[in-house]
Amino acid sequence: MNGRSLYAVLESTRRTLQPAVLADVKVRSPRDGALIDLGGLDAYLDALIEGGVNALSTPTDPVYFAGGLEVAARIRARTDLPLLRKDFFNSPSQLDESVAVGFDAVQLSINTTPPSKLERLRDHAVRLGLEVLLGVHTKRHLATALALDPAAIAVNNRNIVALELDPGTVSVTESLLPEVPPDVLVLSESSFFTAEDVARAAAAGAEGVLIGTALAKSDDPAALVRKLRDGAWICPR
Repeated sequence: MNGRSLYAVLESTRRTLQPAVLADVKVRSPRDGALIDLGGLDAYLDALIEGGVNALSTPTDPVYFAGGLEVAARIRARTDLPLLRKDFFNSPSQLDESVAVGFDAVQLSINTTPPSKLERLRDHAVRLGLEVLLGVHTKRHLATALALDPAAIAVNNRNIVALELDPGTVSVTESLLPEVPPDVLVLSESSFFTAEDVARAAAAGAEGVLIGTALAKSDDPAALVRKLRDGAWICPR
């Protein structure tokens, strides 16, 4: 084990009562088009780190998000912060390569991971030493996730099956968190543009928020990280 832990980042916020801010480093999105020029990737990562992000994630799907393992390797080489892989997981080999590249955690989304493979992929990831977040968007997804006794879930405020082209709102997190047991860590993802958005997720009990587009479009990502976190306080579930 390398000592990097996304679980530990989320758990630590329960002591500070201030939500963790994770940056989702995505080159493009189906909704917003091109977001990050790879020529400026290192400078962008440095700005996020300067701003105080607690961890990073990156989607490695090349078709819709222009991601890939080579982008992930560049992120890994730039920082020792915990790194989460988001992808359409279907095979144990994807988990094996995640370890090889240097990911610390993976997100298995309930609505994109084949139901017949979900538990097997989760177990394989755990055996490899990867931390696992189960991604949910609806109450049905949440019930499926909780049946697997997860350490952490990721509530996507947008629908990944619709390629996150739906409007998205923090109200998804607010509606699902009352059903989440206190011992399960929660990362709220997508639809964060203002400090108020982050405050709403934290007030609902989310230990962390994942922000991508707003940071990528910002002229000053470091300042935006600090602004989004200031004034947000976790309300324990």
